[in-house]
Amino acid sequence: EKRKELLTRRTDMYYESTIHKAYIHNIRRAKHFIYIENQYFLGSCHMWDKESRPQKAVQLIPITITMRIIDAINNGEEFAVYIVIPMHPEGEPGDAAIQEILCYQYSTISMMYKFIADALKSAGSLKLPTDYLSFFCLGKRETSVPEGLAVPGEGTREEAIRKSGRFMIYVHSKMAIFDDEYIIVGRFTSSV
Repeated sequence: EKRKELLTRRTDMYYESTIHKAYIHNIRRAKHFIYIENQYFLGSCHMWDKESRPQKAVQLIPITITMRIIDAINNGEEFAVYIVIPMHPEGEPGDAAIQEILCYQYSTISMMYKFIADALKSAGSLKLPTDYLSFFCLGKRETSVPEGLAVPGEGTREEAIRKSGRFMIYVHSKMAIFDDEYIIVGRFTSSV
């Protein structure tokens, strides 16, 4: 029973939330910038458009970032958030589970940009939402194929990737830097 006092409860589940709370605390106190790398970036589903509101992505990091940016806009502050995520989750991009995650990420990112755009418009600013919030998916371009690799099948996705020479760099880290003052490195996937 004593251990349950240290946990956060949602419906019938108890879970440990200190890293989530540390993110929220440091997002709110950040003065100049936030840099985040995470395998997933989704959440704050209560703020999504009504058509895409599941109850599976409830954590508050996206809306907290958005509100911090809106505060910066309203106060005329320079502030930037850089978020690095993989192009798609690990696995086959067309699989239903991966498409669901991509849909949730899209809903999260769209919500954030919409609120930021509305705040900029209300402030009469000529800046763009991307002046405050940027998402990056890392990639690399190979100029030659390493020896010994099997030749992919004709007409496959693998063949198209091999021909283009472009490959996704899969981000699996969980890290955040706040104003070069605080860093959180650890096992927190921004999808709880």
